[in-house]
Amino acid sequence: MEILKRAEELGKLIRETPEYRNVVLAGEIQSKDEEAVKLIDAYNEERNQIAQRMQKEELSDEQMGELRLQLEKSYGKLLENTVISTYVKALDKFNELEQSVYKTISDTILGNQGGCASGGCSSCSSCSGCH
Repeated sequence: MEILKRAEELGKLIRETPEYRNVVLAGEIQSKDEEAVKLIDAYNEERNQIAQRMQKEELSDEQMGELRLQLEKSYGKLLENTVISTYVKALDKFNELEQSVYKTISDTILGNQGGCASGGCSSCSSCSGCH
């Protein structure tokens, strides 16, 4: 099918982007860094324990909020590690690229090329009516 061939070509183009290369490299560095691996393992264990507690116990909104706050603090500490924060930033940039690609495909399918609504740019949040 032609459409699948084009999707494969797009996938290959995406693999050639700096965003993709950066996330792969940062991921490789992170996976080889002992401290980063230990921090991630500890965070994942804490997250799993909190998730299990949320599923098993009848918790109040306040208790749920406290657990979420605890997890947010732990994640913040995780990001204090330079190797981990570099990976997360690279992943964020790659995700932005992915979202832009998906949006462009969707806009094209819907006939909203350039991100503008069919009625013009006045209602467009992506360009704020700039063209």
